[in-house]
Amino acid sequence: MIWLLASTNATGWAPRIASMKAHRDNFTAISPPLYNINIGGGFGRIAGDGEGSYAALFPYVRELAALGLEVHPLIAGPPNMQGQQALMRNTKGYIDAAVAEAVRNNYSGYNFDNELRGKFTESSWNFLRGYGKPWVAFIDQFAEAMHAVNKTLSVDIEGCCGWTDEPRPLGPQGRCGGRSSVPWVGVFGDHEFLDATCPDYYASKVDWVYAMAAYGANINGPAEQPRGKYNYSYGPGLFKNVTTAGSRGLGPVYAAGIAGNWVWCKNESLPATCLFDDTARSTIDWFLDELGANHVSHWVDEATAQGTWDAWGYFLHRK
Repeated sequence: MIWLLASTNATGWAPRIASMKAHRDNFTAISPPLYNINIGGGFGRIAGDGEGSYAALFPYVRELAALGLEVHPLIAGPPNMQGQQALMRNTKGYIDAAVAEAVRNNYSGYNFDNELRGKFTESSWNFLRGYGKPWVAFIDQFAEAMHAVNKTLSVDIEGCCGWTDEPRPLGPQGRCGGRSSVPWVGVFGDHEFLDATCPDYYASKVDWVYAMAAYGANINGPAEQPRGKYNYSYGPGLFKNVTTAGSRGLGPVYAAGIAGNWVWCKNESLPATCLFDDTARSTIDWFLDELGANHVSHWVDEATAQGTWDAWGYFLHRK
C-alpha cells in the first residue's frame, strides 16, 4: 500500500498516474489522506481546496481506483487535544459517519494515523495518561463496524515495541532511543501514540498495525552509512532487528511501514543508483518466510526508482 499525497499542481498528476499504471502489478492499494478528527471530535473531510485537501485529491483517487487498486483513505489525528477529547465523548457518531462514507465511496477500508505523542522524556507523555485504553476500545469498535460491512481498519504507530537502538543514542532507528546517558530513556520503546502499548494493539480487533520504526532501514546495502551527526541510513541487519521487535510486540496484526526507496541507493537523488539485488531478495524472503509478515506500506507516494518498484514487485510476486 502506498500512502499517497497530493501533487503540488494539477498537471503534476499526469506523469504520476502514468507511472503507477505502468507499474500496476507492483502495488495493491493506496492510502490518500482525505479525512481527520475535526476540532469538534467529528469525522471530517480535510477542508479547503489546496493541494492537501479532499477536494484536490479525491478526483485522482477515483482514477486510481479504476485500475483495480484498493483504496484505504488515511484518517489523520485531531488538530489538538480538544478534538481528541470531543471524539472520546461521541465515538459512535464518529464511527457511524466514517462507515457510511466508506460504503458510499466503495472504499476497502481506512488507515488511521493518530500521532498524538510525547517527546523524548518520560514526563512529556504525562498529558496522554489515561488515553491509551479508551483509544484502543474505540478502534476496536470502529474495526467491528467496518468488518460488518466487509471492510478493514488499519492503524499506524511508531512500533518500537520495547526495542531500543542502544548503539545509536543520538540518531536511533525509528525514534527507538536507547537507554543510555542521554536525556531520553527509551521512551519510544515503552510508549505508543495516545500512550497505548504494543500489547494493547496485539489484543485489538484491527486488521493491521503499521509499525513505522522501520522507516529509514534498507533491505540491502552497507550496514550503516552516516548522514550527519544525528542521522544514519541503515542496512538489512537493522531492518531485521526492528521488524522482529515489531512482529513480536504486535503478533498477528503486525505490518511494516517503510520509507524512502527501501532498497539502498548509492546516491538518493539519482534513481538509477538505487539497486535491487540478491541481498534485497534475501531480506524480503526472510521477511515473508521467517518473520511471517505480509503487509507493507510506503511513505510516501509511488516509487521514483526502478529498483524500488522491483523490490515491491518481488515482495508481492517473488519474481
